[in-house]
Amino acid sequence: MNNKNSIANAVSKQTKILWLFALIALTIKLLLQMISVIPSLSDLTVGFRPIVIGYLHLVLLGVITIFLLGYFTTVNFVHDKTFFKGITIFVSGIIFNEILLMIQGVSALSYITIPYINELLFLAALIMFGGLFVLNASLLNASKEQRPYALLAS
Repeated sequence: MNNKNSIANAVSKQTKILWLFALIALTIKLLLQMISVIPSLSDLTVGFRPIVIGYLHLVLLGVITIFLLGYFTTVNFVHDKTFFKGITIFVSGIIFNEILLMIQGVSALSYITIPYINELLFLAALIMFGGLFVLNASLLNASKEQRPYALLAS
C-alpha cells in the first residue's frame, strides 16, 4: 500500500488526466469491439467509412498517443507550461475529432448527411496541428538540459 501511495504522488495531475483519457478511450474501444461480435452490427460498422476511421482514430490518437504524452510527462520529459498547453489543445482536437466522427458515423447509418462535417473535421485537424505546433515550440524553447536530444545537438 505504501508503494501505491508513493507512485500516486510521483505522477502529476496532468499525467493522471491524460492516462484517464487514454483509459476511457481504451474502454470505448473494447466496448465497440465487443459489440462488433454481433454479425448484423459488424456488417453495418465495417460498411461505413466514418465508423472505421473513427475507430482507427480512437485507437491511434485516443489510446496510444494520449498514453505516450502521459508517459512523457511522467518521465519528466518537459516541465513547461507551454508544453501542457500544447497537450491540452491537442487532446481537445482529438476529442472534437472523435465526436464529429461519431456523429458522422451514426448519421451515415440512417443515411442522413451532416452539413459542413468535412469543414468541421478539417477544423479539428487544425486544432490538433496547432497543439502539436505548441508542443514542438515548447521543446525548441526548452533549455539545453531539458532537451531530450541535447546529446545529439552537442
